[in-house]
Amino acid sequence: MNIKSIPVFVSDQERALEFYRDKLGFEVMMDIPVTHGVRWLTVAPPDQPTEFILFPPAMAAGDESDDLRRRVGSWTGIVLTTDDCRGTYERLVEQGVKFAAEPRRQAWGGWMTEMSDPDNNRFQLVERPPNM
Repeated sequence: MNIKSIPVFVSDQERALEFYRDKLGFEVMMDIPVTHGVRWLTVAPPDQPTEFILFPPAMAAGDESDDLRRRVGSWTGIVLTTDDCRGTYERLVEQGVKFAAEPRRQAWGGWMTEMSDPDNNRFQLVERPPNM
């Protein structure tokens, strides 16, 4: 089995697209109109198989839509890895990405920081040590 897609709940798909594509450098994988300004929109880092679905809660039905609205602007639990946490951090800061703090060495030997998208969905940026 493989992980193909992960939802990231966003309030504005166009604003989210500008962030993930223009600031993080992700590629648009799918962009299909669904209904009334809502689209099935997925992005992924170049040459990576797992996509983020930029999912507006309005696309869900009924009570589920209310539940998904509460997820916009939360910790996603998603970890993005890099071979150079400091270098990636500096490049993304220049692009206007907001971070909670500079990367810090962790007790397990890697480097980590937390960044957020325009909806304040939060992600970890991690550099694992060579032996992990």
